[in-house]
Amino acid sequence: MQKSEKQQTVKIKKEKENHYGNHRENETGWQKKVFVTGAAKGIGKCTATAFAEAGADVAIVDLDFEEAQKTAKELAEKTGRKIIAIKTDCTDKEQVDAI
Repeated sequence: MQKSEKQQTVKIKKEKENHYGNHRENETGWQKKVFVTGAAKGIGKCTATAFAEAGADVAIVDLDFEEAQKTAKELAEKTGRKIIAIKTDCTDKEQVDAI
């Protein structure tokens, strides 16, 4: 039996809501987790904040570990998400591969 066009549209809409909406888990059980480089301050911090506010757990990846820890604590308190700080020099391939 084939699904009607309306049923298919509803299914696609629901999948998009789960993928982009403010849900911790989608239908497949996947959770949103992101790494944001240069996220201790500036544009990277704004990007990390947007992901956390959208329901993602975030890794604040930065060379300035002290600032990354401050940002992680601030975002965790603000959003209730799991936020961690990782010290990494993203110009060093070995360090990037290690995370």
